[in-house]
Amino acid sequence: MENNWRIADLVKKHLQEEITDMERHELEAWLAESDANRRFFQRFEDTAYVASELALMSRADTETALAKTLERIGAAPKPVVRIHWTRWMIAASTLLILSTAAWLVIRTNAPHPIIAQQPAQAVKDIPAGTDKAILTLADGSHIVLDSAANGQLAKQGAANVSKSNNRLVYNTAAGVPHPGSQGVSYNMVSTPRGGQYQLVLHDGTKVWLNAASTLRYPAAFGGKERRVELVGEGYFEVAHNKTPFIVATPATAAKPAQEVQVLGTWFNVMAYNDEPQTKTTLLEGKVKVAVSGKETTLSPGQQAQLFNGALTTDERADTDQAVAWKNGMQSFKDADIKTIMRQVSRWYNIDVAYKGEIPELGLTGKIPRSISLKKLLEALELNSSLHFQLADGKLTVTP
Repeated sequence: MENNWRIADLVKKHLQEEITDMERHELEAWLAESDANRRFFQRFEDTAYVASELALMSRADTETALAKTLERIGAAPKPVVRIHWTRWMIAASTLLILSTAAWLVIRTNAPHPIIAQQPAQAVKDIPAGTDKAILTLADGSHIVLDSAANGQLAKQGAANVSKSNNRLVYNTAAGVPHPGSQGVSYNMVSTPRGGQYQLVLHDGTKVWLNAASTLRYPAAFGGKERRVELVGEGYFEVAHNKTPFIVATPATAAKPAQEVQVLGTWFNVMAYNDEPQTKTTLLEGKVKVAVSGKETTLSPGQQAQLFNGALTTDERADTDQAVAWKNGMQSFKDADIKTIMRQVSRWYNIDVAYKGEIPELGLTGKIPRSISLKKLLEALELNSSLHFQLADGKLTVTP
């Protein structure tokens, strides 16, 4: 990442004609490293490309967008030196380099990837996902949370259900007795592809649901355990309580059921049906993971991995990567393109198909979840031997 920012600074100085001889040699050495570097650099000397990108930045006020861009990259015009506006416009485009440096740091295990000849601009754009979900109440009725107004939405037994700042919150209803184990009303929150949502359960536990996920839970906890059921991915900050909190993931044709039991801790469970592994990552406290009569106890920084029916422990897990989605990033480490595309499919709500012999690539990168599909695919295409084409709601990946 540090090197990317250094290159961005050198390109900016080149475009502003303020680069020193030593810096020019440094930039030329970087350009000589690969065709990908040269292609990337040449895009920012293309005034037509720059103009189109500036227009995208602000459809209504390109002048303001330019001024903000110049200020952001530290290229504000000096009162004594006069530089042609077009040169400043090109300099402004280095924001895209800075953004790309922040968007994605991709590394591939392939020794010499062949850069796709067709530009990724051919891909139509799709915006990133947003906060949206559907709440299903105990009687089977549905509430679309993204369009619901803030305030109380329903009353479920011993709990009031309300929406506050794109969060679903459960609080104890006044004058209603605490439910026993036989009087529990179950609710369910489901996020679609291209959606995510947060909720606060009746006991104060905070839950973040990733895209294409479902959480079933009691509106108010009662009995000897606090049990919820998860399909997909969720991050939990469990309120400390003597009553065990259990996250259960159901069995599928490929994976057995799993239970994660805690008293109060922070952890992430990734249990999508289309993923070959179920991963439970612990950030704070302790959790017990149980599968088919086998158990393992995790300490902070460890990850339980359920694969082909076997439960193993990664004692030095990348916790930042595991919870990157919750922190506004998509992260992958030495991942093949199909693993990455499963994340893309869920977050951008698209179907993905493959055509031709897709090379085995180990890609590592971090991408803000807020960027559009086009920007993501541009970065992937520049750093791999792949091409992407979007048509009729389907993304096709080809060599």
